[in-house]
Amino acid sequence: MNIRIFGEVSEKKIKYGILRGENLVIAQTPVVFNTKKTLQLMKISDKTIEEIADNLDCGMKCYLHKKTGDLKTIINKDNWIGSDTEAWEKDIEELDANWTDYIEFEGMDSHESFKVMADFAENIDNVKLQDRLINALTKSKPFRNFKWEMDNSGDYRQKWFAFKKMRYIGYVKQQIELIDWK
Repeated sequence: MNIRIFGEVSEKKIKYGILRGENLVIAQTPVVFNTKKTLQLMKISDKTIEEIADNLDCGMKCYLHKKTGDLKTIINKDNWIGSDTEAWEKDIEELDANWTDYIEFEGMDSHESFKVMADFAENIDNVKLQDRLINALTKSKPFRNFKWEMDNSGDYRQKWFAFKKMRYIGYVKQQIELIDWK
């Protein structure tokens, strides 16, 4: 008989299920078999999600321990080529030694980041700035041009940071939904 244990968070309660063939049995408490394996789902706090989003936006890598919820943030060598990693050596060694115990969160790639900028440009209420931003995105070096326009946009600069943060939080939540907690 093929038995698989899984869980889900619903209405702040953890539900455990046993899948026997096509039959599903739901219980409110962990189901323990002779193997003594239960799947424990962790609720990741909004504060942790925001911290992950902020660090990813800064070009870092984030790792969440599956059981303890301990968050480790290290430099992303791909984004900071030739940088000194000495400050993160202890965490890097821990992650290398126990990589199966952690979930890695990835930052947006350039295509996704470009989409966030384009979405912001399309949805602002200042038509002149909107035209400048769209023009900046169509030129060579769109990231640099967009940044320059935003740095010189007054109050819209803060609106951009808030928009980008909101999108990064959503991006992290999407990754959380795809986590295999096993």
